[in-house]
This record gives sequence, C-alpha cells and structure tokens, in this order.
Amino acid sequence: MIATLTNFELRTPNSKLRTEELPYPSFDLYPHLDYVCITTTRGCPFRCTYCASPILSKGFVRRNPLKVVDEIEHWTTQFHIHNIAFYDDGLLVEPSNHFIPMMKEVIRRDIQCNFHTPNALHISEMDEEVAQLLFRGGFRTIRFGFETSIEATQIETGGKVDNQEFRRAIKYLKRAGYSGQEIGVYIMAGLPGQRVGEVEESLAFVKETGAKPILVEYSPIPHTPLFEKAKKSSQFDLENEPLYHNNSILPCQWEGFTLSDFRRLKEGLRGR
Repeated sequence: MIATLTNFELRTPNSKLRTEELPYPSFDLYPHLDYVCITTTRGCPFRCTYCASPILSKGFVRRNPLKVVDEIEHWTTQFHIHNIAFYDDGLLVEPSNHFIPMMKEVIRRDIQCNFHTPNALHISEMDEEVAQLLFRGGFRTIRFGFETSIEATQIETGGKVDNQEFRRAIKYLKRAGYSGQEIGVYIMAGLPGQRVGEVEESLAFVKETGAKPILVEYSPIPHTPLFEKAKKSSQFDLENEPLYHNNSILPCQWEGFTLSDFRRLKEGLRGR
C-alpha cells in the first residue's frame, strides 16, 4: 500500500513552484491499523538502467517537508501509529531542502515513531548530519540501494554511487549509533550477463565494511534501458509473458550464474 501524495512542490526547468493539496489516504478505514505508508517525493533524478521510476513518474516531485511532518503527526496522535514506512525513491535527494528540515521538525515536535525505508535510500546523499538525523529521528529499518561493488557495472547501470561513497556512508552511520547489522544494503543478483563471482565480490565488500548485505533479484521491466539486453540474454519469453519478470525463476540465469548459484548465495546469507 502506498500513500496518496499531498502538498507537492514541483520543480521543472520551465515552470514555477506549484503546490497540490490532496487529502490524506484513508488508512483509517482498515479495521486494525498497525502502521501506515508515506511518500514525500515522486520520481527520482537518477536514471538507473534497471529501474522503472523515470517511466512511472516524469520529473521529480517533492512535498513541502513541514506538511509531511503534519501528516506524520496526524497518524501518530490521532491514530496512535508507531511505525511509518517511507516509500520514496528519492527521500534523501538534496537533503538540505527536504529530509533535513523534515527530520529536524519531527525532533522539534518530539514525535515518537519508528520509521522504515524498504524502498532504499541513496548512499551518495549521506553525510554526517543526515546520518545523525536518521538515528535521532527514529529510523529503525534502514535500507540502501548499493546493488554492486563492481565499478564497471556501477557506471553501466547509472552511476548513482561508488565504493568510496559507500564506505564513507557506512562510517557516518556507525558514528551516528547504528550497528552494522542495522545497516541493510541491497545487492542485485541476476543482471543480464552478470557472473556469480561478481555478486560474491559485492557481498564480500559489504560484509567487509561491517554492514548487512541483502540479496535482491533483478526483475526485467519493459521500457527500461536494460530490458532489451535482458531479452537477448534470457531463455524465457520476457517480451510476451510478464510472469517471467518475477523473482521465482531468475529470468536472466545462464551458465555463468545459475538458479542453483543464486540459492546457494541466499542460503549463505541466512546462515550469517
């Protein structure tokens, strides 16, 4: 479930600031409401070749951070919600204009809530202040989209982060108070032409920093830049059968990275 967007600020090269007012989602209609989801942005300024965000949302739309805090306060005070998941693709983009004022206001109002980021945060936006605000503000489940430590693949898939930025981000997060096991890092497996050794190297890199690697399967999404390459490297009819895009078959498996390889890596992480 994804929250309706409210109080958005839209910045495009040829338009002025525009604000949209919409009601909060009707999560209160659920008979038992244990948590809610919030989106504070729509779209993403990055153009990762495997991601559908630029297709689903043209441009990058951002809410007024103080209006976001109003919504958080609404759920925590009116409905006694203690867990909120952010479903943004760009929560930390330009943090001084969005995340930092938002979390400073959460802290100023003394809002007691556990925040979660299943959609992953951008590592390249991490600095000491952001890390401190994540910890002080109550972010309990933090996930980062690293995908791979292979530098050539980082560049080929969009260049959103590099290994030096990753190491620096982990240092800031630990200094802020997070343990390594609390820092979840997504590693993508099954990219077209990817060898199992590349994923093993990425997993080892994350472990070496003391963070927690989380293996995620690549899903071929039509109209993304990587989809044509995926079609050519897959033994399945990705063009005509959307069911082949799911994570049960490893769509781009080949002799260099088999389904058995993937299951072995998964089992290895469970045993940590």
